[in-house]
Amino acid sequence: MIISSWNIRGLNDPIKQMEVRSYMTKNKVEVLGLLETRVKSNNFAAISRTFPLYSIINNYSHHYNGRIWVFWDHRKFTVLSSQIHDQLIHLELLHHISQAKIYVTFIYASNDASQRERLWDELRGLAGSITQWIILGDFNIIREMGERIGPNPPSVSEILAFNKCILPAGISDHSPILVDIHDGNVIRRKFSYLNCWEEHKNYKSVVQQAWDFPVRGNHMFKLFAKLKNVRKNLIDLHKTSYSGLSKRVSDANKCLEDCQMELQKQPLDSDLIEQEKILLHNYLTLRKTETSSLQQRAKIKDVKFNDAPNSYFFSRIAARKHQSLNGRIQDIHGAHREGLSEKKDIAAFDYVIIEGHTHQEQDWDPLCRAVTEGDIRKALFSMGSHKSPGLDGFSAQFFKTNWDIIKSDFCSTIQEFFKKGTLPKQANTTLLALIPKKPVVNTVMDYRPIVCCTVLYKTISKILCDRLKVVLPEIIGKEQGAFVAGKSIFENIMLTQSLVKGYGQQGVSPRCLIKVDIRKAFDSLQWNFIQQMLKHFNFPPQFQKWVMDCITSTWFSLKIKSDTVGFFKGECGLRQGDPLSPFLFVMSMEILYRLLRRIHSKPQVSYHPKCGRLGLNHLIFEDDLMLFVRGDVPSVKAATQTLEEFAQLSGLYANPDKTNIYMGECLQGFNMLYLRRQNLCKESSPSGTWVCP
Repeated sequence: MIISSWNIRGLNDPIKQMEVRSYMTKNKVEVLGLLETRVKSNNFAAISRTFPLYSIINNYSHHYNGRIWVFWDHRKFTVLSSQIHDQLIHLELLHHISQAKIYVTFIYASNDASQRERLWDELRGLAGSITQWIILGDFNIIREMGERIGPNPPSVSEILAFNKCILPAGISDHSPILVDIHDGNVIRRKFSYLNCWEEHKNYKSVVQQAWDFPVRGNHMFKLFAKLKNVRKNLIDLHKTSYSGLSKRVSDANKCLEDCQMELQKQPLDSDLIEQEKILLHNYLTLRKTETSSLQQRAKIKDVKFNDAPNSYFFSRIAARKHQSLNGRIQDIHGAHREGLSEKKDIAAFDYVIIEGHTHQEQDWDPLCRAVTEGDIRKALFSMGSHKSPGLDGFSAQFFKTNWDIIKSDFCSTIQEFFKKGTLPKQANTTLLALIPKKPVVNTVMDYRPIVCCTVLYKTISKILCDRLKVVLPEIIGKEQGAFVAGKSIFENIMLTQSLVKGYGQQGVSPRCLIKVDIRKAFDSLQWNFIQQMLKHFNFPPQFQKWVMDCITSTWFSLKIKSDTVGFFKGECGLRQGDPLSPFLFVMSMEILYRLLRRIHSKPQVSYHPKCGRLGLNHLIFEDDLMLFVRGDVPSVKAATQTLEEFAQLSGLYANPDKTNIYMGECLQGFNMLYLRRQNLCKESSPSGTWVCP
């Protein structure tokens, strides 16, 4: 964490404001104390708005000139307490990621000696309860007589020592001070494969040399040991040929311009002509490399050469950094929910599976046949070359480019998994990025978890997907339109639009539509539910073992900006980013479809208008669900009870904040309180309008 203080000697000038923002960005300042701002209180709000990423506190309440402003990044810190005086602002800060408490005092001492004596007393009063403390600012005094140049030396007084890291004064006649604090946790800088390395003349030999290094062990161990050797060699290649790339481009451009200026003076000089060709080739090569690197970091697929180092690239890179986990998250449930017992799960599955299609034993062979080199190559080369890499840092581009070198070891490793059915930690360790859904996040529900799996794992997962999607149409009902070959989600959209016509009219028959959003759909799905689902859909035991080992052997590391931290075991759920996840989720929703289909066996439960002949009571849109029933209590009650039953089986609960109820001409006596008790809505609403919690 970076904490800084700067006597700015006035902040009214827009140029100074811009310089301060540049200083904070360049040095990644997270807490900053600006001293002697000379800003009147009525101008504070306007100037503070030019620093949108920071919260600000000042001491206008104790000094008319607001001599001290303190900025902090609210995504990384919370102020637990504060003390404000005319010569200091003292803060107790909580760092979101490390959960460490930090005490910081920013000083702007008076020029009057008697006023400074009061400041020393205030500091001594604060010191009694603080063990670790940072005090920085402008004390308007010196430690030794030799520090002052000029007449009228002050009296000697003991003050705290300044940090040794002093930066040039720049726009002020006072230098800023910068304090960099590291906690005991080591955050590893993540290795990431760069496509531009492939343009180096020695690239292939570097990879070949690392790969040919002899390694003993099983196929899985040898593959990851060789990747580790390649990683070391590529890091060395980067340091010697690609470090400081922007400066190299700038220097090459300057050398080219100087040569061209000389060439204009001596246009017939053959040596200058030849030198210009060499310098131009060098500049264009470096510029192309820089463009490729920026394109990969910014995740921009289509780019022109001339667009390379412009503000759009860097703004995209900065935006991707800010999307990473920055703050503290809280578990809104307070405790981990355990799954249901095995016995109850089996009983429920036996009840619903018998009503639908299952996979037939005579069709087991295609699912369990031996994996060939062709299957592996097809799965690998179907991946996007520029997708984010997993924790090992190697993208699919590396494996495709070096297929002639790594083919034998890569194929043997995957075939070993399909023979033994076990994945070690390094093969299924996942990089977990938590992407904020909104600007200010407080709970884990405010993040969207995206995983980056290793290429080895994704290849295995894609092979399973290629086999699974062949049999999926036999199992999945017509109500689902996503992730199933031959079906389109637009069919469900058009059907829904047809059914909701007339909801605002009077005199129509009673009807009810419930739009259900499933909370954290992929992340909440219970593993024991998936296991029982595969078993009762009659998948081969070998295929079940492959799938369950893929989803239960997961380990995670968190991505925080460009670094990784932590290493922990997965407990439940499917990973967004795993090719296998959408197919397993669709199969899980098939269980809900079969549960909902049986509610109409009760005579008091009626269909939604226009749905009786179709036998339709719901449509599924990935993790969203539309329920259609008659607008009476028995029908709505049967639907909501079925949702609760499915939630207890699978762990997939409705999100009340995003679940909406739409009523059309409800029967007299329909009780909206019932919906609130079911946690499907938070307030009643008149007929004919949406109920939006």
